[in-house]
Amino acid sequence: MSECECESHQVQIREPALDARMKTMNHYARTGDIGALYTSMKENPRLLEEMDQVRFIHTPLHEAAAFGQTNFALEILNLMPSFGKKLNPEGLSPLHVALEKKKITTARSLVRMDKQLVRVKGKEGFTPLHFAARNASNHDELEILADFLHECPESIHDLNNRFQTAVHVALEYNDHNGASTLLLKWIRLTSRESILGSEDVDGNTALHTAVKYCRAEAAKVLVELVKLNPKNVSNETPLDIADEYPTTTETVKKILIDAGARKAKQLPKLESKGEYLQTKVTFFEYLFQLCFSAYRDFVLNLRSDIMVVAVLITTATYQAVLQPPGGVHPPEGNSRLAMSDAALSSDAGGSAGKTVMQLHDYRFFMPANTAAFTLSIVMILLVVQGRPSSIFLLLCLIFLTRSYYSAMKIISNSSLLTTSLFFICTVITYFALGLKLLFIVVKSLIDEAHIQKLGRHYHLIKYGK
Repeated sequence: MSECECESHQVQIREPALDARMKTMNHYARTGDIGALYTSMKENPRLLEEMDQVRFIHTPLHEAAAFGQTNFALEILNLMPSFGKKLNPEGLSPLHVALEKKKITTARSLVRMDKQLVRVKGKEGFTPLHFAARNASNHDELEILADFLHECPESIHDLNNRFQTAVHVALEYNDHNGASTLLLKWIRLTSRESILGSEDVDGNTALHTAVKYCRAEAAKVLVELVKLNPKNVSNETPLDIADEYPTTTETVKKILIDAGARKAKQLPKLESKGEYLQTKVTFFEYLFQLCFSAYRDFVLNLRSDIMVVAVLITTATYQAVLQPPGGVHPPEGNSRLAMSDAALSSDAGGSAGKTVMQLHDYRFFMPANTAAFTLSIVMILLVVQGRPSSIFLLLCLIFLTRSYYSAMKIISNSSLLTTSLFFICTVITYFALGLKLLFIVVKSLIDEAHIQKLGRHYHLIKYGK
């Protein structure tokens, strides 16, 4: 017998043996017999590993999930975590099976042990979250959908083979409004509205889908959260779809019209991506790309280093204005300096609280110290995270800057120099603050992931598409 024939003969012998062991193990899974499970593993320690080597297989974990044997399912998942992500010949993971058989307790327990099971893609790319969004029709099924979102919030970004999010699926397949309402409420509470702009294989956003399948309650929410006039691959806006599909009620059309939606023919004609990329780069596009590249390469990549150095400079320069070299003149009747034991200069000619240093020394020291302080504040303003919540931090920096200039004015020996420094540095600081606030506003309106797409940095700002 040849070597090839030998191997073929071994496979034929091995496969029936494995099938027999699988049937036995699946029987234990149906009955939840954990003791028998360990007895089988004593007889064959590689039993579970042999099952794991088969690409698509109905494991004991699938069987336990189908029959709601939660304890057995958790035991198997603990022993072989890879079983949780294995698909059976029907393209379903154990969590898919638990949802299909409506074994809610088992499904919830599996997710508590491994949150990433919510993101396992099965048949047609459906994750358990898609599955739950499609089939949820009662209180328990809506609760497991909410559990999935709570345990694994990143799963809302997963797409099936038609590039649909769970929101698309809930709007298309689920006649009950509960699933889509729950998803939209969660998205709003967690500030993940950008996912609603995701396009499926036909270019339809969540609003397109809600209109197409006449989901009036969802449409009411969506018109407040998304752009009203996105176009799909057929160049149709949601209002165009409302006229095209007879299932759409007048209620949905009225919601769109009242919100300000328009048809595609009513919108200005915009360049396609291909047309835009073929046009010459304008001066403003070049300037925008240059600024964005500089900000990305210099500020973002060196953010932590810049922040540390800027804070150290701010601290040192602020301390220098509070304790200038040589100190300040003491109050009347006190023979010692307020900040130093240095002797009073006969040329100082200052009053209480004024710096002791000579005027020509002050003219060298104070501009340099103030410039270092101002530039360090500007760098902190620019590199701090551009989020709406950071506005309070920006205000604190402005108040700190104001207190520095007040201290500089108090100790000043030259009112003209101090006034000039105050004016120049205030203009620079508030200009940097204005740039930062503008960046925060723009960033909140434009999805950061879209900004980074090749050739679209300026196109998104210019056309808002």
